[in-house]
Amino acid sequence: MFRSFILTDKIKIGYVFEGLPLPYNRIMPSTRLRVYDIIKSFANDNDFFVEIYKPWKKYDLVVFQKKFDESANSLAKKLKAGGVKIVLDINVNYYDKSFLNEDPKFQNRDVMNFTEICDGVITTTEYIRDYVLGLFPNKNVACIPENIDGKFFEKTKLGENTPLNLTYVGYSTKASEILHIRDILEGLRKKHAFRLLFICEKDPKIRMDGIESVFVKYDQKKIHRQLLDGDIAIYPRDLSNGY
Repeated sequence: MFRSFILTDKIKIGYVFEGLPLPYNRIMPSTRLRVYDIIKSFANDNDFFVEIYKPWKKYDLVVFQKKFDESANSLAKKLKAGGVKIVLDINVNYYDKSFLNEDPKFQNRDVMNFTEICDGVITTTEYIRDYVLGLFPNKNVACIPENIDGKFFEKTKLGENTPLNLTYVGYSTKASEILHIRDILEGLRKKHAFRLLFICEKDPKIRMDGIESVFVKYDQKKIHRQLLDGDIAIYPRDLSNGY
């Protein structure tokens, strides 16, 4: 692979992200989707060579995946001075500081500064894309939805559980949004038999009166089978929150 990198005329793209390049099953889900899976999909491409950024190599374009802090800003400026194109890939609207708590407001400052110097922005939703364009109308901004691997959904569920499993899959810190519909769930439980199934990286410890809660630790290798234990997905969201 190293030899092909040196001799090839392919466009060379490097990915920068937060933290160490951990194994596939241990990396952050957003990085797994937005970096690892992308690199894999270009493994045999005729026009592009894509890999995790290595500082001793030369690239035509470097993508910063959800990384725009001061260290990323410094690296981007250095690369840009050498003729490298800089792109920010982002899946959270840090441009809207109204939903941020006091502590993370520096993220709004940093993302604004980083966007000023980058050549383009990739967003996961049209909403974030349009928000960025409203602030930076002259920037190249594109929406590329999450790249979901269909192999997780090849298995077929046979029958239903008794009682039904109302299932939440995601980060435990965000599972608290289930409490937005607590009254509804407790009301339904008086007429229907079901329990709450949480598939998270750790137990969110959400308990409701009269409703059994079950925690299953998220496992990337088993998630396609873990999902089969669910009957109805529940993902309540506060739509007034730009996050």
